[in-house]
Amino acid sequence: MEPENLTELKAECWRDIGNMYATRLKFARACAERPDAWEEVWRGERRKADDTGAAVSHEGTKLSFRVAADRVERPPEGGTGTILWDDVFPEVVYLEDDEAQDNVLAEEHEASPDFKEEHEDRWLHLGPNDKICLPVHFRLLHEHVQRRMCRANTGFLQQRGEIPKGADKAQSPPSCIGTSFEAAREIFKMANHFFVMALEYFLLDGWVTEHVRILQELSQMYRTLHFWEKDPKRSAAMLKRRARVLGPPRCS
Repeated sequence: MEPENLTELKAECWRDIGNMYATRLKFARACAERPDAWEEVWRGERRKADDTGAAVSHEGTKLSFRVAADRVERPPEGGTGTILWDDVFPEVVYLEDDEAQDNVLAEEHEASPDFKEEHEDRWLHLGPNDKICLPVHFRLLHEHVQRRMCRANTGFLQQRGEIPKGADKAQSPPSCIGTSFEAAREIFKMANHFFVMALEYFLLDGWVTEHVRILQELSQMYRTLHFWEKDPKRSAAMLKRRARVLGPPRCS
């Protein structure tokens, strides 16, 4: 049996993968423009700062089912008393701590030896010196996904080159981006590939909103890639291509 709306689900996945690569392209440009600020963007966490500018930890967010129209605290729907919070459903949650825990699984984080041994089967190897520890691991799909991702990123890894290994790892940019035109172009190609596949389903006739959004993202990608282009003729051709993407549809 084929699940209902499977074709639409595939198109949504292609669109989302295209958005992911488009975001990588924008991040690559940001790193090329400001090499000293990439870490702030890459490791940004929602920790509020105090008067001295230092990050405040353990801020926490208190959950409440009260709405603006309630002048007093009401009992929960269908109940008669107050909500009983426990360790499973705490009243105060710490989103900042959850984000910090997610960063432990980031590709650029140097995990402890115990962590590496415990999650050895979760490492996704993309190249000789590139690997990611996945927060969610599907054993039966792991090798298949790894082969496809390696194949998709071959051109990018070749153009990006080796990441310099210095004493201070914080000085090295994240391995998912490249600051050269050739590396950025490979990211552009991957994003364009998945967007074109998504457009085969999200046609203008019936999917106006999704169709236009994808075209706008494609146009924005040309604008981002234009940052690296120095040749006047190729620059003009890129701008014309961007205008043609956003132009009115042509009748066949």
